Amino acid sequence: MNEIVDKNFKHKDNVQNRTEQNRTEQNRTERLFSIDFIKGLLIIFVFTGHIIPGELRHTFLRYIIYSFHMPLFIGISGFLVDYQNKNFSFKTILSKFWNRLIKPWVIAITVYFIINSFNQSHHLNIILFIKCFLKPFYHLWYIPAYISYFIIIWFLWKSFRKTNYTWIMLFSVSAIISIISKWDLLEDLINTKYYKSIYELLKYDLRLYNLIFFTAGAYLRFKVSTNNKIFHSDYLLIVCRTILLISLLTVSIIFFFDYNNIEKIMFYVMNLLLMIIILNDCISNIIPRNKILEFIGKYSLPIYLYHVISQQVASCLFVPSSIGYYSTCIFAFTIIVLLVWLLRKNKIVNTYIFGSTNSCFDVK
Repeated sequence: MNEIVDKNFKHKDNVQNRTEQNRTEQNRTERLFSIDFIKGLLIIFVFTGHIIPGELRHTFLRYIIYSFHMPLFIGISGFLVDYQNKNFSFKTILSKFWNRLIKPWVIAITVYFIINSFNQSHHLNIILFIKCFLKPFYHLWYIPAYISYFIIIWFLWKSFRKTNYTWIMLFSVSAIISIISKWDLLEDLINTKYYKSIYELLKYDLRLYNLIFFTAGAYLRFKVSTNNKIFHSDYLLIVCRTILLISLLTVSIIFFFDYNNIEKIMFYVMNLLLMIIILNDCISNIIPRNKILEFIGKYSLPIYLYHVISQQVASCLFVPSSIGYYSTCIFAFTIIVLLVWLLRKNKIVNTYIFGSTNSCFDVK
């Protein structure tokens, strides 16, 4: 009789364990959909910010979009990295980067070099082509910047992971680098050509003022993996949402005034809170489903790399800000998304243009 009872208990335990595993797998799937949704939405914001003409400080909508879209994207990219993975050797990282990011990036640089040479009536010059890798065209800065964020945090993680203050050190170094870059604290060094190159690398090429967002995203991934949640108190979540609304309002008002230091402070306050709250909503599975945005998020890399072509085509045909210009931008962007959908199962295209991964910026 005891054996029968033990078998029944074991059977119930197995059923319960399988049920919990199924729920966990379901939650992971839903979270991936939520992340893809947000990434897809951010790609739309990136596209919108790029097609709006005018200087940033004189175009309100463009100013608002630029105040959050890339920091949030970088934060989510950090969240998708699991630094606790024991298989993360430097050789493995380089292999992943080469296949998932660098090959598509190199091809994109080549494509834009040919397009720009044609538009500007330049001959295909090998020296100019090499310079394109040192000073990437327009939006292509993101790939080397992302790789630099990843390697910096990976190196710091490896250096301090056996201590009791790992994340304190990571946040401290990231904050120092971000502040130096954002507040131009190395600007006095640009009198010499050598230091000017370093300054421009930090400020404009790698945009290391965004490093703190990548670090925060990686930390939230660590926190979720250990606690399965970000906020343990609904009261704290309400306070953060309130502060976020105030910071959003402040950023909107600052557009009409010249408060440079306040603007920079709010850049970090608003985006860190926005990232934390959005990732919390993703984990809580309260983000709505939308297959189009999820697809754009899933294939964010190729769409990000080539969406600027839509703006280039429209600029050749119409005056910026005209109805024809915006209509052509939207139409061309839609064609790019459709081409990605049509070519997504082609092995050669998927390997060299899409990065051989369904979640293009994930490094797992």
